[in-house]
Amino acid sequence: MKGGIIAVLFLFNFSLIASSLAPIKDCYSYQANHGGVLIFNPKDQTEKRFAFYHFAIFQCPHVFDVLAYVTPPPQVQKLLVDNHSNATKLYSAMPSIVLRDLALGKISSFSSDVYDGFLDNVVLSNQEFKVIKIAKGREFDLQNKPQKLTYEVFFSKGTNHVILKHLIVSPPEFDQVLLGQLSFADPKINNSFFAKFERNFPLLLTFPKLDNTYANRIPIGENVLSGLLQIPSKGIVESVQVEIKTGDQIYPGKGQYNGDGLDDFKTLCPGKQNWDLCAGL
Repeated sequence: MKGGIIAVLFLFNFSLIASSLAPIKDCYSYQANHGGVLIFNPKDQTEKRFAFYHFAIFQCPHVFDVLAYVTPPPQVQKLLVDNHSNATKLYSAMPSIVLRDLALGKISSFSSDVYDGFLDNVVLSNQEFKVIKIAKGREFDLQNKPQKLTYEVFFSKGTNHVILKHLIVSPPEFDQVLLGQLSFADPKINNSFFAKFERNFPLLLTFPKLDNTYANRIPIGENVLSGLLQIPSKGIVESVQVEIKTGDQIYPGKGQYNGDGLDDFKTLCPGKQNWDLCAGL
């Protein structure tokens, strides 16, 4: 009898050890549905006029801030082009992918239905998007937020019509994506800068007179705002005075579409935790 008890205890303890040594299903490698807004910049005549921006959330497996330039299929392009004059119109997609792979540029294409609004109704089924370039693919890591209102500016070579996205660093946060036209206070800089400028990452645009709050976000409609563009040059970063003429708001990120998780989750759910402890969406 004692031998049987010892054997049972041994097997029980071994099973605990084995389960603790079993590989944890970390959410970095977890394939999931990832919703995002489809962006069309009508004033940009380059291949970067279409983009996919992931609805970033401070919860695994969505903890990557990703904006990818894409080539949609012709019928999706027509849908976006025909409706771009409607400033309140939003189209979205939700591919089933490993988001980290997209952030690292390891995905060359993805399939998704196209939705009207914030993943509301399917308007086009099973559409194939070609990924041209990852403009940004960063994992949230709880850095200190800037005190002043700060946006990321995504450029295409040869044009000053840009995509603006509020810089997201750590929760609680807010998201906002809109189009704009950027010009330098010194007109001599404009032609040379936009003719030559091509970056694989966005530049930061800071508004020194505005605190970094949702109430101070860039207002909707045609407005001209002054700010400082942070331009890296020869190992240093120069702050250059610019003006931004705002255009259509692509994604409000809060309120109109019931929030996007940036404000709801107060703490970051790290990807190194067990999936069962860190699952949400």
